[in-house]
Amino acid sequence: MYDLTNLITTIASSSATLAAIIGGFIASRLIALNAERAELTVRIHEIDEEMVFRKSEVAEARKELIEDDAVDFILYHIEELIDGKPIDVVYSAAERPGISKEELLPFWNRALELIPSLREFIRVTKIFEIPSGFAERLSDYEYEICKEAISVWESRSNRQATRFPYNIGMDLNRTRFRVSRDANYWHQKKKEDINVHMAHLEWLRVRKKQLESRQEALRKPRGVVDGLIVFLVAVVVGIIIPLMNIPMVLEDYAAMVVTKRLYIGLFSVVLIVVFSYFIGLARWKGVK
Repeated sequence: MYDLTNLITTIASSSATLAAIIGGFIASRLIALNAERAELTVRIHEIDEEMVFRKSEVAEARKELIEDDAVDFILYHIEELIDGKPIDVVYSAAERPGISKEELLPFWNRALELIPSLREFIRVTKIFEIPSGFAERLSDYEYEICKEAISVWESRSNRQATRFPYNIGMDLNRTRFRVSRDANYWHQKKKEDINVHMAHLEWLRVRKKQLESRQEALRKPRGVVDGLIVFLVAVVVGIIIPLMNIPMVLEDYAAMVVTKRLYIGLFSVVLIVVFSYFIGLARWKGVK
C-alpha cells in the first residue's frame, strides 16, 4: 500500500501559501488603484471648476474693457451721438478707433435710445440734470454718457444765450479726457489679469490632459488581470485538484510513481506560473 495523502496535502498547503501571496498582492494593488482613480476624478473635477472660474474672469474682464472702450468712443463723439448720427457714419470717420464696430454697436444704439427722453426732459424743465427716476434705470456707463450729453446741451445753451460768434463747443468737448479711473493703468491692469488667467488656463488644459491620460491607463492596469489569472491557476491546479483526491492510497507501485510525478508536476506548474508573473513585473520598463 502506497499512501500519497501527505504529499498531496503538502502540495495543497504550499500552493495555498503561494495563492495567498498573489491574492494579497492583487488586493493591495486594487485598493491602491481605486484610491488613485478616486483622487484623479476629484482632481479633474477641481481643474474643471478652476477652468470655469478663470474663463468667467477672462470674459468679465474683456466685457469691462469693451465697455470702457465703448464709453471712451461715445464720449469723444458725443456731439455726433446727440445729433443722432448712425454708427456707420461716425465709425468710418473716426481715426484708429480702439474698438470694433460690432463691439461698439450695442452701446451706441443704447445711447441713441436714451437721448430723446433726456432731451425732452431738459426742453420741458429747462433743468440740465438727469431726472432721478430716469437715473435709477441707468447703468454706470449710461449715466456717464447722459451726464456728458447734458453738459454739451448746457454748453450749447450758454453759447446761444451769449451769442458766441464761433462754434467752439465741439472743440471744447473734444478736448475732454476721462480721468476718473486712471484709464491707462486700469486698461493695462485688466489686460495683465487676462494674460495671467489665460496662462493658467493653458496650464490647466495641459494638466487635465495628463490626468486624463493617467486615468485612461488605470482603466486597464498592467499586471492586475495577469495576477488574477495566476491566482486562479494556483487555486485550481495547486489546491482544488489535489484536495479533491484526498485521501489517496494506491496498491500498484507503478501507478504510485506516475501519480506522484503528476502532482509534483502540477505543483511545478504553479511555481513556474507564479515566478514568471513576478519576473515579468520586475522586467517591465513601460510602453514606448
